[in-house]
Amino acid sequence: MVGLIGMLLAVAAGLVAGLAGGGRLRNLAEGRLRSLWLPVVAVVLQGLTGAVHDRSEAVAALIVSYLALGAFAVRNTSRPGMGVLLIGVTLNAAPILLDGGMPVEAHAIVAARVVRTDAEIAALDFGGKRHLAGPGDHLRLLDDRLPAWFSHEVLSIGDLVITIGVAAVVAGLVRDETGRRRDETGRRRDGSAPVPSRGTARRHAARSRHPTALHTRGARTAGRPEALSGPGEGADPATG
Repeated sequence: MVGLIGMLLAVAAGLVAGLAGGGRLRNLAEGRLRSLWLPVVAVVLQGLTGAVHDRSEAVAALIVSYLALGAFAVRNTSRPGMGVLLIGVTLNAAPILLDGGMPVEAHAIVAARVVRTDAEIAALDFGGKRHLAGPGDHLRLLDDRLPAWFSHEVLSIGDLVITIGVAAVVAGLVRDETGRRRDETGRRRDGSAPVPSRGTARRHAARSRHPTALHTRGARTAGRPEALSGPGEGADPATG
């Protein structure tokens, strides 16, 4: 999973993009996300897997953490970036489930400056959720193979997609002035009626105080049927 540095970079990028798009920081507090406890559970489980050395227990906790993240994304699919986040979670969960943990490529470990030489890799403690990639692993294209030398981490394609998704979610929250997106019918996605703007409210109040021109004309011609009849209509036949 993406480390702390990568996550902070994603949040920072989302803030910059959101502000550049005309958003405001206060919109973050107004944004409503469903089931916020799910990512908290995911983070806690991710932290616990680092201390668990039994592979089966660590992988089980890891899968549950990704299920929690996936459920959180599904619960908030109306938000920009949640679909991307869900794709990233799926890309990471697949090799973990098939290979009994996330495989890590040896060349990426050296390139990320975790160790200096290949000979030092054997002394590394991968914990229960990772292991050195080997010929028996599946989906190696999706394993940890992307070196991040600035943070001394090895990332996967799924990690990059998750990072992009987090940045997109933050940017969307910053740009969303109402805290809720509206659909094409003008109603909010949660089914509640939209709140009218101040200008709209003033116009409605003015119309309730002053009858419209159509109503006024109708009132004036109520006693004059000839005004509503065409030429020759309503005339006295005796005088025609």
